[in-house]
Amino acid sequence: MASNELLNIHPITRGSVMKSMNIAAAAVVLAVAGCSATNGVSIVEDQQTGFFAPEEYGRDASTGEMTVVVRGGAFGLNQAALANLVVQNMQGNDWGPHARFTPLSGANTARMYSYVMMLNGPRNITGASLCAQPMQPMPAAADVAPGELRLTAALCRYNKATNSVSGRAVGVVGPYDPKVGQLIGGAVREMTRPNQDRIDRDRDDRGFHFHL
Repeated sequence: MASNELLNIHPITRGSVMKSMNIAAAAVVLAVAGCSATNGVSIVEDQQTGFFAPEEYGRDASTGEMTVVVRGGAFGLNQAALANLVVQNMQGNDWGPHARFTPLSGANTARMYSYVMMLNGPRNITGASLCAQPMQPMPAAADVAPGELRLTAALCRYNKATNSVSGRAVGVVGPYDPKVGQLIGGAVREMTRPNQDRIDRDRDDRGFHFHL
């Protein structure tokens, strides 16, 4: 799917929504219920802490490339090839101002914000855990169905998760299947969605839709 096509995220049931009048302290926890999409891709927001600030993100992105830690495994790729695949599908999918992503942290990479993207990892590892310990031991998931790709993703501010999502694609035939880009790019777009847009969207009990 091209970056300007519509990605429909089917309705979710909010299992728990905790809001504060102070957006910086808000937390939104959404529980998924039957979140299968007609194209086989679904994404649900797991956590929004309110720590994400688009202006701050933009300033950090302007200082250098933003690090992406890629964990887990998929398609039989080695870690370097998997990291490159994920990063390529992230480029240009965050809400502007856009960051430039890299799997390699260095002296000139951004210092405040980073991402951790876990493919086909254990179901019990959360976005908060990924930000706190991005290189934690991670056993391979044994319950991944053929053609299934699962994603747990977190946008980190230092070692704290600002926003995290989980997603799933089914019927994936390989690393260059368009569903891979829809899943990864859609996750990045949802994690960098401005807070006001989230508030407006959360007032709609029918779920949410967004454009890539």
